[in-house]
Amino acid sequence: MEEILSTFGQIDLVNGMYGKEHVFTSGSQQVQEAVRTYLIRVLTEEDVFRLGSFGKLAPEAHPGQVHHCILSGLRLCRHETRPKLVADLKDIGMLDPDFPALDQLVPVPGTVSFTTLDRWGPVYRVFVDRLADTFFPTANTNCLVMSVADFGILGIRHFSDPGEVQVLLEELEDLLPEFSMMKTWQAEIKECATTLAESHLYNEVDVAAMMAVGSACLLPMGQLPGHIQSELSYAAYVKQKEKRDKNVYGVPIQGHHIHLLYKGLLQAIETVVPVGKIPMSEWELIRRILRMGVLFQMECSIWRQVHMKPRAGGKYLFFARRFRAAFWRFAKKVGIALLVAAPFLIRKCFLSLRRVLAQRASGLASP
Repeated sequence: MEEILSTFGQIDLVNGMYGKEHVFTSGSQQVQEAVRTYLIRVLTEEDVFRLGSFGKLAPEAHPGQVHHCILSGLRLCRHETRPKLVADLKDIGMLDPDFPALDQLVPVPGTVSFTTLDRWGPVYRVFVDRLADTFFPTANTNCLVMSVADFGILGIRHFSDPGEVQVLLEELEDLLPEFSMMKTWQAEIKECATTLAESHLYNEVDVAAMMAVGSACLLPMGQLPGHIQSELSYAAYVKQKEKRDKNVYGVPIQGHHIHLLYKGLLQAIETVVPVGKIPMSEWELIRRILRMGVLFQMECSIWRQVHMKPRAGGKYLFFARRFRAAFWRFAKKVGIALLVAAPFLIRKCFLSLRRVLAQRASGLASP
């Protein structure tokens, strides 16, 4: 019966990173308990190096002492907001001058983020952007599943819990009572926490020891069959190109990559073989929840595409917008050039006018 009920539950419409989003909560008690028990992380290149060399997972080091609420707040905001926050926090002395500017897609130091099993799909989709302009986006992606029961005294906060998010917002307000960006920051924290359901770890964890007792496992995406890797890599490249086309042309993307990515992830989770010295006892349940979360995200993506309001003009409007964006870029450059050259043009016109007036005056004076 649990197998039947696991895809039934409550669907809420909430404010997330991308505006209004649907969030699914399974009606199965078994699934709910597993979501609270296990977390998953898409590993960065730095994580893979540490795990391969030392068998441990640790936050990136950073200069100076920084309150945990600031580190979590910097992680739970949009990429374009982070550099502004860092600059302002440095101005008021809350961050060391050598603290990373966070103006690129690099990890926020001082924290390691995990997400719940049912939010793996959206987090994987966000992570794909870190692999932009590189080859092998699928082969270089690994995931780590861990049991939170073994975290204990390690120090971890679960921002999938709205109550914990509220505590974070209050901590920031108490620590930075006059901070100019506080309202914007708090709004983004609530939206990102809703979409990503992150948990933040602030200390080192011995992953090898956990894998040795069956409380953690690795999911190496690079060991998937070729046809699945091909689909995931294609979807990743399309996503990266669509996002960069939006930045270049100013044209809203339609998200055509999303259902391709989720289709590949569904195949991946059915096929991937977890790596660990002792198999995780609830791996099949974990696999089912990962599949359930990705399936729901794919359903949302397909629903949006089907119900998307057709735009008049179709592809002609698309090219017209690109032409308009290109024209305004050209006009902006011309305008800047004219503005720079204006003093010289005005001087030249003035000299030409004075010369003409002098010639006319000399002509009138001659007999």
